[in-house]
Amino acid sequence: MSPQKTFLLINVFIVCLITCGLWLDCGLGSCNSVHSFTQAIGIAHNDVFRPRVKPVLYDPSVGDTGLVCPVGKGTGPVSHLTDAIQPSPPSNVRWTTVENLTSAKYSDNKICNAKKVYFLHDQLELLIQARDGRRRLKQYGGDYFRAKIFTKNSTFSASSATDGEVIDLGDGTYRALFTLKWPGKVNVKVTLVHPSEAVDVIRRFRDAAPARFVYRGKFVSADGTHKEETFCNIVLSGNPPDLCNFTDNATGSPWFCYKPKSPKLKCSDWREHRCDSGAANRSDASLLSSHDKLTLIPKSDLPTRIQVEVRGTIRNSSEPKSASDNATTEVINLPICTNGCNIGNLLTSGYYFRDIWYNPSCRILNFPLDEMRNCVSGKKLYFLGDSTIRQLFEFYLERLGPGLKKTQSGPEPRWHVGPTRALDQVFNISMMFRFHAYPIGRNSWATVKDIHYIANEVDSIVGDENSVVVISLWSHFTHEPEWFFVQRMRTIMAAVARLRERSPSTLVVFKGANTREHNTANQRLYNSDWLARRMEYIIRREIAENLAFMDSWSMSSAQLIADNVHPGGSHVKNLSNQLLTFMCGRPT
Repeated sequence: MSPQKTFLLINVFIVCLITCGLWLDCGLGSCNSVHSFTQAIGIAHNDVFRPRVKPVLYDPSVGDTGLVCPVGKGTGPVSHLTDAIQPSPPSNVRWTTVENLTSAKYSDNKICNAKKVYFLHDQLELLIQARDGRRRLKQYGGDYFRAKIFTKNSTFSASSATDGEVIDLGDGTYRALFTLKWPGKVNVKVTLVHPSEAVDVIRRFRDAAPARFVYRGKFVSADGTHKEETFCNIVLSGNPPDLCNFTDNATGSPWFCYKPKSPKLKCSDWREHRCDSGAANRSDASLLSSHDKLTLIPKSDLPTRIQVEVRGTIRNSSEPKSASDNATTEVINLPICTNGCNIGNLLTSGYYFRDIWYNPSCRILNFPLDEMRNCVSGKKLYFLGDSTIRQLFEFYLERLGPGLKKTQSGPEPRWHVGPTRALDQVFNISMMFRFHAYPIGRNSWATVKDIHYIANEVDSIVGDENSVVVISLWSHFTHEPEWFFVQRMRTIMAAVARLRERSPSTLVVFKGANTREHNTANQRLYNSDWLARRMEYIIRREIAENLAFMDSWSMSSAQLIADNVHPGGSHVKNLSNQLLTFMCGRPT
């Protein structure tokens, strides 16, 4: 047998062993501490690959309280396009109290490449050691840590997230890498977003069934005399005759409601939609064990305080640079951001300096009010998606008003589902916002006739060199199984491809996900940053390389203000600068 055939057979054998191991791990019931939902026939979830684990060597002379960096060259940055799923705790791990969970209070971190002084563009390498509430070293991975570096003083503020992802080494230790981008005293901050035990609960709860959130549909007779509410979702148990099938004909996106019991109401009488978070929360109480609920603790920063001194010169260079020089001069030679330059293997993080966001791979231009108005003059802007892109629509309404005003002839559609339109007749600016279709996770009623799928909306756009389509959807999909979000993204991408074929000059821009608040246990379960990070990974993977992309995730991860699903501070202004750079691409 030839060496090539032997090598091929060995690889096939290894793949078979891994596949069987994964099947045995979860297929025989070792992953079922969340009580099973009713499973929908024909719905399957494909799990993701788990990253390889690199061992970390400890110096036994240091003792249990020491933190020793790995021996050897170490691991380089991990791209944002790398699957962000981290290993679960081993199936034989059992815990009984909160003290067994990973504790931010007792976890530790240290610099592995410590120096008396650093220079601009040097790399800072951080090792994080997870410990539980009894100060014991964790022996397995799966914790969700985020880290950032920052400077905040009377002269300036600056901040940056890690280069790529925090790397899970699989044994309770994690590596974070940073590129030092400004001089002065630079601080390190590490946040435990979720202990590994919570990640395991969130993943299992997500995978338990495709329909785990609660939505309602309201049916109203033509004369308004009969009304009835029923449950709706992407799948429902029951016989087909008992269901109203509202699957979209064009996109194939599934949506069902139970038929009204009243003989006076038909499926065609479906008028309104809302979610029922109260019912979802009550359902959680019966689906999660008491141990599972204990894991859903708030985000918390590690207490270790680390600060390094960074000189205002590049290593082996005698040319001094001030903080301001570094934040402006260093990026001046980068190409202006265009389609595709901000998708993919960004192994160096961007950074904030004096509230301005600097992209590591291309130059974002700054647009004061006059330049902003000049850029959007004569343009038709379509904002399609969730409320995180409606922020940008509302930003322009505020900045470009009073000339740019809403043109609703009647009352605005209920709960901002759209279409909400605005027009400036002097500068010929046209804007429209429309919310994406189901799921819509709000408790307020929305009118069904106003809800359109993004793919269908894109298909209705004629397009030309003055048309700009901006798309963002993620925050209402963290409740749902990943296959559903992947399907939605692919229907949108197919519609975008059709638009580009009939109008190559139309600009299409996607915005990614962002970090958000974790104020309640239900937010940590349904709206976790871990789930949002999964949405971000899918968005980056699915969109075409020749499309423009606004990296909202890196921006929100680096910000110095509290996480919020609608980020404050300079976040939206910096999103605007990115969009206008894609649109106009000329210096101010």
